Amino acid sequence: DYFRLMVAYDRGRLWENVSPQLRQEVLECCKANLAHLARAVQQGMETGDFLPGDAWQVAWAMWTAMDGLLVSMAHPIRREMLDGELETAFEALLDMLIRGLKEK
Repeated sequence: DYFRLMVAYDRGRLWENVSPQLRQEVLECCKANLAHLARAVQQGMETGDFLPGDAWQVAWAMWTAMDGLLVSMAHPIRREMLDGELETAFEALLDMLIRGLKEK
């Protein structure tokens, strides 16, 4: 399952046990998803829904923020600190990020 491989947090040990072919497939899938996000951000910038800027950098920042949330939720103590569901936290973070793109 690509999603589990894309969000796997294992300090890099996962890749030691994954074939080079699968590693490349996951990398290409991640790149395609990031490019899709960058296109969506660019479209929002072009329509005036988002502030102008570097769509690729904004997409990368959003991706990194979401990744940080997933890593935090994978850690038992941090998950308990949040005391909530991943979906709720994900929606809150996404809402905050999108509002930040609209600030004027």
